Amino acid sequence: MSKNPKTMNGLMKHLRDKGIQINGSKQKTDLLNIGYYHGYKGYRFIRNDSNQINYSSFDELKAVYDFDCSIKALFYPKLMFIETSFKNRILDVVVNMVGSEDFEIIYKNALDDYKKFSLNGKVFKNHEQKYIASQKFDSAINSYNKIRDSILKLSSKAYADGNRIAVHFQKRFKSVPIWGLFELFSFGDLGYFEKNLNLQIRKEVSKKLGINPIYDVSAEIPHKLIFVLKDLRNSVAHNNVIFDTRFKSPCISNQIKNLILKEIGVIVTFDEIVDYLCLLVIVLKKLGYNKIELKKFINNYKEILEETRKKLPIKIFSKFSYTNTNCKLNLLITYISEK
Repeated sequence: MSKNPKTMNGLMKHLRDKGIQINGSKQKTDLLNIGYYHGYKGYRFIRNDSNQINYSSFDELKAVYDFDCSIKALFYPKLMFIETSFKNRILDVVVNMVGSEDFEIIYKNALDDYKKFSLNGKVFKNHEQKYIASQKFDSAINSYNKIRDSILKLSSKAYADGNRIAVHFQKRFKSVPIWGLFELFSFGDLGYFEKNLNLQIRKEVSKKLGINPIYDVSAEIPHKLIFVLKDLRNSVAHNNVIFDTRFKSPCISNQIKNLILKEIGVIVTFDEIVDYLCLLVIVLKKLGYNKIELKKFINNYKEILEETRKKLPIKIFSKFSYTNTNCKLNLLITYISEK
């Protein structure tokens, strides 16, 4: 027989047994509002269970929780702006360069990056080199086939769900145009789509996003940016914990880190949330975001950080906000002030 589930009073006693002071109706209400499992369980460690935070009071845990919530509220509208702006810019480039909004035409003439991996006309030094090249070609063709299948499934599901765009076109015996498909795309779908565009179109997308071609010879930064921001965007949208960047991919491209280094002169690891702030500011500036609003964005982050610092002992605060944070924030202010 399983244990009897703990009541809220029982959970409060459980926290006290762990050395975390929690008493009274206000803190009980706070625990009810943040949830024991989402709140305490989610904020009791930094990145993984082995790196526990030694709270002495519930107020300390609540301060970390509030910091996390405030950062999500600050980031969310900027992430939505970026997602929409990226979609519109990529769509504009593709339609203009292909000269059609028909997906089948775009599929054949834009999503054909696999062709560069063809073995035709290539000479190889040995069998091993040829085998590796053949594997890359097979992988590229699989990606080419996969993206068509995934988009068709997306369109079919949209019709089944009663999506007005899908219903409108398919009931008229027409395929959903590319702009309609883009409305169905998640941020991850967009990244995968952009990754499979041919080099000529990817270069134009990179230019459209304001990326210096010196940093992006192979025009891979746009989809790599999308994949990095997608992880943050999804965690924010689903109210997951973000303050310690536990959501980050273990293999963030060095191109993205170097982009930040070249733009604002700071080394990032994406082990702290301010590194994502740096990336957001860079992207927003390239998209033409208002300078005054960007300064307000950074200053709001500073205010949230300072408010949190006052509520926590340094041994806890320093676990997720490092000593170089203020330097990064000051460099960001300088960066957005430049032409």
